[in-house]
Order: sequence, then C-alpha cells, then structure tokens
Amino acid sequence: MLAAVASLVIDAVKSGLEHAIKGKELPFTLHVQRDTAADCPLFLVQGDRARVQPPRAGESLQAWARKYDATAMDQEAVTLTVQGRSPASVVLKDARLRITERSSPVKGTVFAPGAYGCGGTLQIRTFSADLDTLRISPLENTPNFPYKTSENDPEVFAFVSTTKHCLCSWYLDIDWESGHDAGTVTVDDHGRPFRLMPADLSATVYRLGQNHHWITGPDVPSP
Repeated sequence: MLAAVASLVIDAVKSGLEHAIKGKELPFTLHVQRDTAADCPLFLVQGDRARVQPPRAGESLQAWARKYDATAMDQEAVTLTVQGRSPASVVLKDARLRITERSSPVKGTVFAPGAYGCGGTLQIRTFSADLDTLRISPLENTPNFPYKTSENDPEVFAFVSTTKHCLCSWYLDIDWESGHDAGTVTVDDHGRPFRLMPADLSATVYRLGQNHHWITGPDVPSP
C-alpha cells in the first residue's frame, strides 16, 4: 500500500484543498489525480483539429487534456490519496457526487492519446460513480465507507465516473470527522468541475500511431 501511495504522490497534483477550519488546517492531506479508467481512453476536443498535437514525451494524459480543454468520454477515474497529519484517526464518513450542470453531449474531434498499444489503470479502494443516478457503489470487494486514516495509515481511492446521457460537470464531496472537528471537503479539477460525456461510437477516432502521429486507419510503420 505505501509503495502505491508513494508512486501516486510523485505524479499527483495538489488540489489546493487545505482549507482552514476554525483557524486550523485540515487534519489530513489530500492529493487528487485524474486517471484513465479505460485501456484506451477517449477525449473530445472542440475547435480546429489541426492545432491538437500528440502528448510530448513525459507529458501525462491529464496535462495534455487540460492544455486542449479536452472532455473525457465514456469513463474516467478520480484517484484520491488521503493521509492523516498525526497519529490521531480521521474518519472519512461518506463520499457524495454533486452535479453542477447537465447538458447535451457536444460535437468535436475524438482523440485516443494513450501510448501506442494503450495501457491499464491503477485500482485501489475502487468505487463506481454513476453521474446519471448520483450513486457511488464499491467495486471489486472494496468495503463501503466509512474509512479511517492517519499519518501511518494512508488510503487510496479510485472513483470511476460514468454517464450515458449527458455532458456532466461534477464534484466529489468527502465528509470527515476527527475528534471535535468535522467538515466536508470538495474534490475538483484544479478549481474546476470534472467533466465527462458519453462516447460517440459513430465518431472517427484519432489515435496515436507507432511513429507518434495521429492516425485513423491501420498503422503502417515507416520503412
């Protein structure tokens, strides 16, 4: 578990969630990372297709998606690394979805910017997050909330969001308590809501070929 936490924290982006509570900082740290929840994740980009370049060497899919304001399609995981600041336990009581906007899926160009051949995903304490029903459900023998965390007992959660009906803008709210303190912390994408829409199965998909260029048909290596 600690090795998994370490690998996540290295790549994670601090979400700026260390709000003051009655003049004190939160009793835990929270790192947020968007992860691909599919072997070959799809993103939709609006506007001129020619401006969209493949991810640079070492550039994460999340950084690439933010650069082009790309919307995840079909499903996406939000991974949280939670660790207490002291030996005192913090109880994570519940997790709730909050939709801020529902609209019709938009049109654009669909890209699959994952590495050639695509890859897998990390899944620890995995939950489904159905944006159509606002229901969070544990998956793969994961116990449901509540959880406890402390400085020596971190937890990693993956919330795999899905929708079949809308372009959804959403947040994740985590209720917690520690001693006499309690509150709700909101998980977001660098101050903005997460966004997800259904995959358009009829759309042409621009995927990454062996020579690091966009292709739509069979990949033919250069001689």
